Amino acid sequence: MKRWIGFLTALVMLLAASGQAAAAYIPPGDAKADGAENILLVYAGYYNPDNYDGQQIGEWDKDKFLPYVGHLTEHGTPDDFFYDTYLFLGLKTPLGGDLHRYYTWVTDSHPGTKADWQWVMDRMFEKDRQFDALNQAVETVGNQLRDPDKQVNVYMVLPFPDSQSTEFGDIDGDGAADSLASLDNRNLAVKWYVDQFIERFRAANYDHLKLSGFYWMQEDLDTSVPGELDNVHYAVQYLHEQGLKLGWIPWSGAGMKGQGNSAGFDFTIIQPNHYMNQNTTIDRIRDTAQLADSSGEGVEIEFTSSVLDDPWHEQALRNYLAGGVMYGYMNGSLKAYYQDVYALYDLYHSDNPKGRDIYDDVYRFAKGQYQPPTGTLTGRVVDPSGQPIPDAEISVDGREAASDASGNYQIADLYAVQHTFTVRKEGYRDLTGQAQIAPGQTTLKDWVLAPDPVEQPDDPKLTIDDFEGTALKATADNPGKVSLNTDPQFVSSGSQSLKADYTTQFSNFRVYLTAGSSYEQTDWSGYDSVTADVYNPSDLTQYVDAEFMDQAMKWSRSYSKTFELAPHAWTKINVPIKDMDGPNFNIHDVRRMSFNQKLQAPYHLPNTLYIDNVHLVKYSHIEQAPNYRIVLPNSLMDLGQSFGLQVVDANDSNRLVPAEDVQYSVSDPNVLNVSEDGTLTALAPGVAMVRARVQGIDAESVKIEVSRWTKFDLKPQDSQLQVGQVSQITAVAKFESGFTVPYPPEDVTWKVKGDGIQVTEQTGAKLSFQVVAKGVVCVEATLQFNGKTMTSRTKLLIQ
Repeated sequence: MKRWIGFLTALVMLLAASGQAAAAYIPPGDAKADGAENILLVYAGYYNPDNYDGQQIGEWDKDKFLPYVGHLTEHGTPDDFFYDTYLFLGLKTPLGGDLHRYYTWVTDSHPGTKADWQWVMDRMFEKDRQFDALNQAVETVGNQLRDPDKQVNVYMVLPFPDSQSTEFGDIDGDGAADSLASLDNRNLAVKWYVDQFIERFRAANYDHLKLSGFYWMQEDLDTSVPGELDNVHYAVQYLHEQGLKLGWIPWSGAGMKGQGNSAGFDFTIIQPNHYMNQNTTIDRIRDTAQLADSSGEGVEIEFTSSVLDDPWHEQALRNYLAGGVMYGYMNGSLKAYYQDVYALYDLYHSDNPKGRDIYDDVYRFAKGQYQPPTGTLTGRVVDPSGQPIPDAEISVDGREAASDASGNYQIADLYAVQHTFTVRKEGYRDLTGQAQIAPGQTTLKDWVLAPDPVEQPDDPKLTIDDFEGTALKATADNPGKVSLNTDPQFVSSGSQSLKADYTTQFSNFRVYLTAGSSYEQTDWSGYDSVTADVYNPSDLTQYVDAEFMDQAMKWSRSYSKTFELAPHAWTKINVPIKDMDGPNFNIHDVRRMSFNQKLQAPYHLPNTLYIDNVHLVKYSHIEQAPNYRIVLPNSLMDLGQSFGLQVVDANDSNRLVPAEDVQYSVSDPNVLNVSEDGTLTALAPGVAMVRARVQGIDAESVKIEVSRWTKFDLKPQDSQLQVGQVSQITAVAKFESGFTVPYPPEDVTWKVKGDGIQVTEQTGAKLSFQVVAKGVVCVEATLQFNGKTMTSRTKLLIQ
């Protein structure tokens, strides 16, 4: 470990000396991406028509491209250009091969072959489709906007040269199939593909398309595969010889996702994958943005047309857009846009007005003009008994507020996303928690602070480092700046402390206590807190970060907390172990603790700090603060619908709070009514906040949207069927707002008239079947929901 620290120290010093210690987003318009600013991912691969009711998904004609090339008004005419760069890609071909890495555990997956590579290339050159269609769309929009010479950038997918493709096809012209297990053959496959594509693209002579380069299809890099990085390096070198670029868009779990530049790619854009995972929050976007910003990479925006179907996906897209403003990537970074296949096209043409609003918002975002909706957070800071705590500090996103004499606070103009707040008051445990801000609404939330636990002499403890003895076990970015101190005025316990002289030679000066040197036990899960005494001998208020790393030893998996140090005083810093515990930190294997100061404000370098008595403690008594949350079946309600509310204490294993201890209210009694027993009833279309108070403490209020259930339709997977085919029908109910009605599946009943199908599974919203005979089958579904009944019918033609 000491050897690793020495290497890290040398590396940081080298970067600082060369002026490369800090990175930033790859900016829009950067030459490394050939001037690209906003890159649309154009999925033009093979989608089996049998799975899409015969539709040719993945085919792009001129009409499909128009809302992307130009920002179209409600009349269908452009008032501005939209996307400047188009990245064409596909996942599979009708020949069955994958254009990405072959995985044995993926159903119907096969290593890609030369024929698959050829297919995807041919696909792009189809007349009136893909490239040709984009060229036509740019010509049309350019003429309408009086820019007849307008050009857009094009990137073409470079299928992954998979070493598992042992029967790839004849590359060298000897008539025998070559294996991509050989690095030489993988390089040769890249050269063959690039050469052929460039020749065909130039021959097509598109007036309005500029070939900028290629896109490395595989979304991760597996360094355990011999030659995989070498293959990337070859591709980059060969493309540079042709004056072209190679880009990469790794997924959120990809190896080397933050090291695209060192891998050799001209540009890298990281996928947050927040939209695809409802277990994530905007924090996933924040973490991705921070990694991209520190690595000189870009950020991908992700959404589908499902933004119109349910509130979660709409909010997820809003998180990406607001995140661009909050974390600086809207104007500061190169961006790519995943939108399934045709999402923006579908949103523009949707009969739901919200679709057009979202289309416009994505355009404003691409142009750096998006203004996220805002809301207000208000409430009180109280102790566990509900008594007010005055002068508590509430901080969020660089903003600060303070509670008044009655504990009240208010923070207005917060972006309508989930925010992380930190609440502090001397004598109480710091609280970090989240609150979801609703657009145009006031969210009510009380922050409950528990008193600091008092360490007792007989509480179980484990020393991390007491700095006693003659051996100096701590180190630093500059090891010569730490030493053992024996001056008693700078010792809090025992006879010695650690003296740390922080300098300006590093952007972030760290003093390290490492496992195997300062301490042995890395499993900290059996303790409540890690504490340390820090003395600030200066006349200025200083600040120090307590930072921790687990066995991964990656900055992306670190935990950090900042402390204020009063002048000429000892400050006891305390980091609760439960605050460190989470998906991005392993408290069972803590490998390093460090005390850090940075060059920028509010830190004041250079300075000196004294550190002593660093230890873990298991308190004999900790007063717990409640965290009340409202639990409801859904955030959408049909007009006239009623359901019961409940409140739980999230800090007490989601213990259900007795109904008699809860007082409910609503922000708009014209929209919602709530009875004393917690029964909520929807009175009129609109939005209102539901509030709950438990023994003087307000839980975080939640937003309810009321709309009218107006549609119930059946959507067959296939309208024309053949004997032996397996298919299904889905029942979909919609509110007037466009959102999907969250009805219980058991509320749907099905009837089938005709002998042409045999039902194999009936799961409420879906009817699965196998076709057994020719003819016409009538299918009927009835939904009984909220005291109302709707019936929908469809006919299946079996040939």
